[in-house]
Amino acid sequence: MTKVKLALAGLLLAGMLGVAVVLGILVARWSVPDDLPQAPGGVPVAESGTTPAGGKPVVEANPDAPLLCLSIPGFSAETWPIAAEEIRLAAAAGVHQYLLPVSLRWEGAPEPPDPVERVNQVIVLDPEATFLLTVDVNPPPEWLSANPAEAMVGTADPLALPSAASQAWINAAKDGLTALLGAVEGSAVSSRILGYALCGLLDHQWRLPAGFDRSEVNRQGFRDWLVRQYQTETRVAQVWHMPEFDVSSVSIPAPPGPGPDEGVFMVFPQDRPLSDFLRYSSDSVADALAALVAHTRAVSLIAPLILAPYGYTLEASDAASGHFALGALLHSDLSGIIAPLAQGDRGLGGAGHLAAPAQSLTDRGMRYVVVDDIRSGMERNAETGAFERDKGIRLEDVLDVRRRNFAQALVYGFGLTWSDPLARGWLVDPDQWQELGRLAGIYQRVRPRTEPPPAEPLPGVTLVVSERAAFVTRAGTSLYARTVAAARDAVYRSGAPARTVLLQDLFEDVNTPTPVYLFANAFRLTQSERRALRARLAREGACAIWLYAPGYFDEQGSAVAGITEITGIRVVDAGPGGTAARYVLDGTYLKRDATWGDATPWAPRFAVEDPDADALAHYVDGGKVCVAVKPQPDGWTSVLIVTPEITVSLLAELLSILEQPMLVQAEDGTSFDTVFAAGDLLAIHAGASGRRIVNLGRFADTRDLLDDAFSWSRKDSFPLQVRLGETRLLQSREEAAGQP
Repeated sequence: MTKVKLALAGLLLAGMLGVAVVLGILVARWSVPDDLPQAPGGVPVAESGTTPAGGKPVVEANPDAPLLCLSIPGFSAETWPIAAEEIRLAAAAGVHQYLLPVSLRWEGAPEPPDPVERVNQVIVLDPEATFLLTVDVNPPPEWLSANPAEAMVGTADPLALPSAASQAWINAAKDGLTALLGAVEGSAVSSRILGYALCGLLDHQWRLPAGFDRSEVNRQGFRDWLVRQYQTETRVAQVWHMPEFDVSSVSIPAPPGPGPDEGVFMVFPQDRPLSDFLRYSSDSVADALAALVAHTRAVSLIAPLILAPYGYTLEASDAASGHFALGALLHSDLSGIIAPLAQGDRGLGGAGHLAAPAQSLTDRGMRYVVVDDIRSGMERNAETGAFERDKGIRLEDVLDVRRRNFAQALVYGFGLTWSDPLARGWLVDPDQWQELGRLAGIYQRVRPRTEPPPAEPLPGVTLVVSERAAFVTRAGTSLYARTVAAARDAVYRSGAPARTVLLQDLFEDVNTPTPVYLFANAFRLTQSERRALRARLAREGACAIWLYAPGYFDEQGSAVAGITEITGIRVVDAGPGGTAARYVLDGTYLKRDATWGDATPWAPRFAVEDPDADALAHYVDGGKVCVAVKPQPDGWTSVLIVTPEITVSLLAELLSILEQPMLVQAEDGTSFDTVFAAGDLLAIHAGASGRRIVNLGRFADTRDLLDDAFSWSRKDSFPLQVRLGETRLLQSREEAAGQP
């Protein structure tokens, strides 16, 4: 329709601005945890072909199709033979979408190779190939040497990186993006381009290195942010309690260091400058990314997808990482994010948790793409040159983990990219690709196109995570692991349908309602947010499960009364002590006197003192109430856990008390599997071997999409035998009875 216009305009841009290059660094630095052992191994690698001749049918990228990709690790002499064999195997398996790394043209740096040539290099091996170009926006050393004032100063990472506050870097990157898009979109491969993934800063994941950037350009950026945030210098002086404050001479605060007796929270007003700087650091990263995204959107001629590896709110325990401004990017031109699996618990039988609040994106019609970069045990044998699997790694175990990652993507409608990030040959394996091709076919049959977010309320529990809580938490404490990470694990192992969103979604009325909300870290709430949140809970008649210290901070500082205000349950300071708790009822998932937590001193520590609340647990140390439930007069239910821990057993017990349906239950009552559920799909990744009961809550015909031998006709519940690490992917349909 617009091909002639696109080609002419693109050729004009290409002639004026030149071409961009390929860089294989991005995928090689994405997360690679030791969840599976490594091993030498081998499949022979063929040589690359030549640029294909013209005259063939035009291949067009389909932006509405499922995003199932192979990440190409690079094009160096050492990397390309491995990449080429992985491309051949992917194409033979029916996977024709690729993440292809490129970089930009920079003034004073060597002229980079033509990205179109790199695209054609892949097309030789897969004539049906379409592409997302992963664009490295970090400048090369030559540019930073010529512009030293734009580089980070004082950070712990030895790599030379631009300051996130550098407008000169952003402008130069915009020029490079214009040249890149002109070269690619004005060429014969334009129809094959799905879009771009913009990658920068540390590990090409928009992270800030350890230590604070103390460059002058960053100091000036912080100064300007303070003016925008507080409007006047007088207001900054009031909030910081510094009467003689001069914004023009503001300095970068010292990196935080936890003191043994200071507790897990910052103390205001003395820690206010540090809190503000941490928030500024995330805002500056998000602002830089948003500027480059907006420019890409403006100069592109193909309405591309624009993705970025950002927003790892569930994984970034360091408040200085720069990843706590996803909420701002949800209102930008960004199409979605690319995110690896969480670093821990991603092996066989593990949960394979997400790094970001996925439904904050999908509820807005944005994309979420999971990077499956597990170690497969395949590597080159140094003696023979062949690729072989480590004898200690079972192929079936590798495939079980890949099925779990695939099932999560299918159930929630995520994209999925398979990655060999270090170009070690982890995907040079015909056996893996035979299964990955089968899985891709299942995805294309079940979800042939992207779907709109659900319009009706959903069953289950929503995990709610606050970005701003990071800016009141002391570095080096275990608060993140004991709240956000533990809550994430609990909701996806409880057996109930689960979703994860940012706290701001509830204020913006974006998220799809559920009967239960688990607020993992709502430590900082303004007065207006408290009113809005209570009004929404009342409107939905929902149940709120609050963890540790909800509402402890407001605009003025911290106060125990803030917890009482938001939860409707009277709370007092319990003084220092351990967090070990004892359950007082005889329940389904927790028996009387079951305990959790530990005796390590913790501060601040809180207790419930409310005669109208029903006690569910007491502190082991002192016997005060630490878990309580109380119906609220305006029609919602409040459950408060003032210990900084939640376990899957505790959450399952609370959901049982609240009469929430559990889709999957173990007969032994103690095993908890990872469960993904949405619409007519239910996936189970077994945390232990044994017998399960699946409760659909309605009569339906059910089949296992991964194994045609299993189906159930007109059943509302049925038993299921599973082994450790096995993934079952069930689809249930109420219509067409008897036709599984």
